[in-house]
Amino acid sequence: MATLRQTKLETAFVGTGKRVKHDHVTPVKTALLDQEEIDKKEVMTALEKIQQMLQKNTDYIQEVKEEVVNINKQLELANQRVTTLEKKMEQLELTEVQFKAERKIISEMQQKLENYENRGRRKNIKIIGLTEKLEGDNPIKFLETLIPKLFQLNSKQPLEIERAHRIPFQRSESHPQITVKRKEAAFRMAWKYYIIGFFLLVVFSLCVIFQLSNKWVGERSKELLVASLMPSNTNKPCKTKKGKGIWTVNSLGRLGNQMGQYATLYALAKLNGYEACLQQATFNWLAPIFKISLPVLHKDVVGKIPWKYHWVHDWMSEEYKHIEGKYVMFTGSPCSWTFYHHIREEILREFTFHDFIRDKTNKYLGQVKGTRKNATFIGVHVRRGDYVNVMPNTWKGVVADKTYLEKAMSYFRNKYQEPVFVVTSNGMKWCKENIDVSRGDVHFSGDGVESSPGKDFAILAHCNHTIMTIGTFGYWAGYMTGGETIYLTNFTLPESEFLKVFHYDAAFLPEWKGIPADLSPLLQQLKKSN
Repeated sequence: MATLRQTKLETAFVGTGKRVKHDHVTPVKTALLDQEEIDKKEVMTALEKIQQMLQKNTDYIQEVKEEVVNINKQLELANQRVTTLEKKMEQLELTEVQFKAERKIISEMQQKLENYENRGRRKNIKIIGLTEKLEGDNPIKFLETLIPKLFQLNSKQPLEIERAHRIPFQRSESHPQITVKRKEAAFRMAWKYYIIGFFLLVVFSLCVIFQLSNKWVGERSKELLVASLMPSNTNKPCKTKKGKGIWTVNSLGRLGNQMGQYATLYALAKLNGYEACLQQATFNWLAPIFKISLPVLHKDVVGKIPWKYHWVHDWMSEEYKHIEGKYVMFTGSPCSWTFYHHIREEILREFTFHDFIRDKTNKYLGQVKGTRKNATFIGVHVRRGDYVNVMPNTWKGVVADKTYLEKAMSYFRNKYQEPVFVVTSNGMKWCKENIDVSRGDVHFSGDGVESSPGKDFAILAHCNHTIMTIGTFGYWAGYMTGGETIYLTNFTLPESEFLKVFHYDAAFLPEWKGIPADLSPLLQQLKKSN
């Protein structure tokens, strides 16, 4: 700019008033134009380099994205394989538990079978009069040499003796005599004694059956019952109280119902001073998951006991404190805290998870927690399945909808800094379509087809709080968790028959929080049908 101004000042008017331009002006302008062109080229070159770098970065980012997608796919496949292996391991562990329980029974049956086979053989030979220790250390080899000589057998055909042993009592050694002279005579005598023994066994069995059916409370029946009780977690026989009988409960439904029946039996038997025993079906449901202590009543004995059947509704009544009968079988599907909340700690001890289930569950929740420092786990159980049709068509009621779950989850989101919702359901597809996962705090657990109820239940029970909908499975998750529990209430019309067998105040603890169900879709459906 200084040069231009100087050039302009140096322009002068000479003589005639004509304007004269100095010769050095044109080169300066040319230099400026050349410099401008150079600057433009440099800028363009720099822009091209930047564009090339951006293109390289874009390509690199695209490659990274593709690599991330591939890694995610590989991780997903790995997770599927891990899940499959965990399920197989769980099945193997459960099979091991059942195998240990059944191995003892198999061993006893093998011993009995071996005893019967030994008694029923026609080729048993009893030799009397052999001097003590005459056979030496190998009685089989000794008899293989002795018997062919006694019976004049063909030496070309080798004699095979399965076993040989002495009868454990002393014999006189002064006059050793061999009393078996002929093979056929020995066989006929053995067969004769076998028939007589079998006949006596049949007569004795008939007498025992007659006595059990007419005088069950006698001493023989008590001994039979004691011998037939197999404890679920110990090898010691179960002993009933002197002068008392045995109480049990029918086995109905899946895991939640089985837990309700177990807890009710445990509480009522203790309240009335009787021995509580499980049926095999209840044991099969609960023993692979919990460290239950009640003994198991053998299935062969269940059908022979003169049971007094006692229906139990779904809430505690005064009459249940004074139940009469030595051999009582409770029927129904009771699942109410009113029966056993006064011994809550004992019930929770009965439903202590096996160590391997506890360890797996804690490991899973640790993975779900991730990097969160103040995670609060909320177990969410969404009961659907057959209830989707049963509730409106049979009971004039509804199941939990999307709005209910949003309200319940909002309650915990507003209260806790880092809530983590772990969802289990038998309608997982519906859950994934209707539960908002945009916040990244929702995790779906299980396959949604109830293939591993024990695993799903353990996860819910190890959370801090519970969101349940309807059903005994969710109820027990809330009861065992012990934190805050939100439940669906008023989910039937007032005239529903369901309310005759179900009381809200007996089903849900007073400190739990209920959110009323939206009955408008049901009312509209009934209005259309009418």
